[in-house]
Amino acid sequence: MVQVFKVSNVRGATGEGEVGSSFIYPNQLVGFLESRLSQGVPVFLITRDYPLLLQRFWDEGSLLKAVWITTIEHPHAVHPRDLHKIEAAVIRDTSIRKSDVVLDGFEYLMLENGLIPALKFVSKVRDITLVNGTRFYVVLSDALTERERALLKRSMGIL
Repeated sequence: MVQVFKVSNVRGATGEGEVGSSFIYPNQLVGFLESRLSQGVPVFLITRDYPLLLQRFWDEGSLLKAVWITTIEHPHAVHPRDLHKIEAAVIRDTSIRKSDVVLDGFEYLMLENGLIPALKFVSKVRDITLVNGTRFYVVLSDALTERERALLKRSMGIL
């Protein structure tokens, strides 16, 4: 039997704060991270950029955690085709730290996996953040076509 939600129950696991999804433009990412972290919000970043480029955000007890998506072998890297590993890390971090999730590299996941698997991944991460009462942000690349942007918006629940 399927458990039906009452509208009042769909606030996320914490029962507080905002939940949902939205876009960030590439030139806004650093300012966005600074703002969220200064507000005490934990952030889980999935990025194409080598994480040490964001070193200034890390300190003892940092609120920022990052996964580097790349095809090279590295202790802090995940292959872009291992979407299940990225998903598991998102589940772990959002359920424990209640972190916001930022995906910087959707077009790279699309290139490595294809459009449909990348959209399915985005949709799943969105659902994970909703269930855990956190927010999901995707850095919106200029490389995407209008059709790809429209499909991405639908996958994120942005109408």
